[in-house]
Parts: sequence; C-alpha cells; structure tokens
Amino acid sequence: PYIREELITSQIQNEIKKVSLPDDWAKWMIAENAKDRQSEVQSSTLFVQNTKDEIFSIEKKLEKLMTLYLDNSLSLEEYRETKNKLVNQKQLFKEKLSSFEQKANNRFELTEKFLKANITNTELANEGIPDEILREFKKVGSNFRILDRTVLFEPRGAWKTLLDSEFGGGNALASRLRRDPISALKSDFVFWRWGRDSNSRRF
Repeated sequence: PYIREELITSQIQNEIKKVSLPDDWAKWMIAENAKDRQSEVQSSTLFVQNTKDEIFSIEKKLEKLMTLYLDNSLSLEEYRETKNKLVNQKQLFKEKLSSFEQKANNRFELTEKFLKANITNTELANEGIPDEILREFKKVGSNFRILDRTVLFEPRGAWKTLLDSEFGGGNALASRLRRDPISALKSDFVFWRWGRDSNSRRF
C-alpha cells in the first residue's frame, strides 16, 4: 500500500533523534574531548621523549660501531651482526612510537567526528529537508525496510552504542536529565563517553 512521504520522513526524523545526543550534550562532550586530548598529550610526553631517547641512543651506538669497524677493531662479521641487532631495535622503537601517536590521535579525532555528526543529525531531524535527512539516516545504520507502514533499521557501531546507552535525544532518560540538569551527575556522561570511545573505530 502507498505510504505518504511525509509519514516516512517523520518516522525517520524520530529514529534519528533516538540515536543522537541532545545538541547541548554533544557540544559539552566536544569540549570535554578536547580537554581529554590535551591532557593525554601532556601525560604522554614522558613516554614519547623516553622512546625518542632510546632511538637516539641506538643511533649513537651505530656511529660508534662504524668507528670501531673502520679502526679494524671489529671483523666484518661482528660488525654486521651487531649492526643488524641495533637496526632492528631502532625499528621496533620507531614503530612503537608511531603506533602510539596514531592511536591517540585517531581516538580523539573519531570521537569529535562522531559528536559533530550528532549535532548535524539533530539539526536535520528538527528542520532538514527529506533528501538530506535520508542521506544522513543511511550513515547511522543498515537493513532499512518498511513493515506495516513503519520504518525499521539496524543502527551500527557507535550509533548502536548510543541507542543502547539510553542517552539518545528521544529517550525518556535523556528527557528527564534535561529537565533537571543539576541532578545529571557528571559520572553519567563520563560513563557513556568512555563506552563510546571503545566503539569509535566502528563509526
């Protein structure tokens, strides 16, 4: 049977709200994410510096090794064997450093991207045009279908985590906390935020 486009659009708007944080929460969490990122940068400085010091130390050993070889203090076999060990150690430290920096940056960047997408979705759900709403709707889930005049879909990744957390904009818990923000303990937000971090890679 024919279903009016307005009805489908309205249902999609409601579903988007269910998997989106309230606008003020998303903005608050973007600011908190920036603070966390800065804090982690500061706390990781020691690790990064120690790793760079290890790399520098190995480079000095390689220079010394070359000097010993040129002075005929080492055989070619001894030189090659020791050099290979040092080069391998240096490579391990470089990979360790690169992996650490990449993971840290990716986590915060993905979190910020997700939260900004929440703001966009909320705006569209409130006043967007049908084509834009549908395009964003396809980003948050899969297996879209209409059954008994009802739009159904399966949220994925971080969007599913948000829906399961009961902090979505269309949720009763979110509405209650918004009516009485003073009672909304920061721990509630922190709990959801760290749960979302573990799913950032699936956004």
